[in-house]
Amino acid sequence: PTHHGVFAVALLMSVPDITVFSPASYAEMKHSFDVGNTLPSSYVVRYPKGSEDELLNSVFHSLSDFELDDSADADVLIVTYGRITKEALKAKKLLAADGVRVAVMKFLKLTPLDFDKIAAAISATRARLVVVLEEGIKNGGFGEHLFANLQICQDKEIIALDGVFVPHGTLSQLYDFAGLSAEKVRDRILKWKRRTK
Repeated sequence: PTHHGVFAVALLMSVPDITVFSPASYAEMKHSFDVGNTLPSSYVVRYPKGSEDELLNSVFHSLSDFELDDSADADVLIVTYGRITKEALKAKKLLAADGVRVAVMKFLKLTPLDFDKIAAAISATRARLVVVLEEGIKNGGFGEHLFANLQICQDKEIIALDGVFVPHGTLSQLYDFAGLSAEKVRDRILKWKRRTK
């Protein structure tokens, strides 16, 4: 329960003058080290164990600080980073069957951020709900950092770990336990849709 790495992003976000990367592919990991080695201050590359995911690589491959999938005029924007992006893409597919249009924005660099550029990209999706999905703790995490620094008018929600230790288990079991699985994300978004009809 103490070795899942779920506290790392919140801890690192509080360190001054640090750059934090969260790659989801080997190409992104190499790029992170290449960029990090040119920086005048400290950097961290946070990468998941395991192999690459073909779905992620087929959608996101620009190596930019953040990337939006090809969605336009979405009802919901899911913002995420690292390997949990696969669950966001699976939730998007599930929600399409429910008539909900979803865009996915994946971050490679978590800090520092160009908030003006991010706000413009979010606005361009026309989403009414912005959901941050993160495989880490909510308190002090990426989602709170993002929303604290963005002036956006959309509804906002963070799906992250909140006040619990995660037990031992398979990745799919842990995602389900933590409410991070594609199915649980779909359920949260459908609840929002019902509330806002």
